[in-house]
Amino acid sequence: MEAGREPTPSAVCMDSQSVKTTEMGGPERGDDGGKKINGRKRHLLVDTLGLLLAVLITSAGLDDGVAAPLLLGHVQPYHFPRLVTIFADQKDHNHALDAWMAEPRAGWRIAVKARPAGTQGFTPLEKRWVIERTNAWPSRDLRNSKDYE
Repeated sequence: MEAGREPTPSAVCMDSQSVKTTEMGGPERGDDGGKKINGRKRHLLVDTLGLLLAVLITSAGLDDGVAAPLLLGHVQPYHFPRLVTIFADQKDHNHALDAWMAEPRAGWRIAVKARPAGTQGFTPLEKRWVIERTNAWPSRDLRNSKDYE
């Protein structure tokens, strides 16, 4: 409130990051075929400042569109009465997620931010760069570069 912001966000960002595991990976280990990573995924939901609101750890083989309702299920509408927009990427855009949000979260909408046509590699996108930065923070620490547990 001191910075002129309301206590609850009106917009959030969600994304996932695939993380390699060791051979002793455990039950939540799988293959992310698109990134060729055998391990886990960290699904994050952050506000527009990059502050964590919800975290979900799954097998890397779980599709982001399937994991999105599980991640968003940790955020209840009565805790975030101003929430309207959820910024996501193309992987989170599917009919199952839209159907899941239709009933208890009727005021929420997914805003898909896609890369401009013809670009390759990392391209910072308006609003979505915040989640990319938050995903990068744990990877800076060598201990978190691979899931050793």
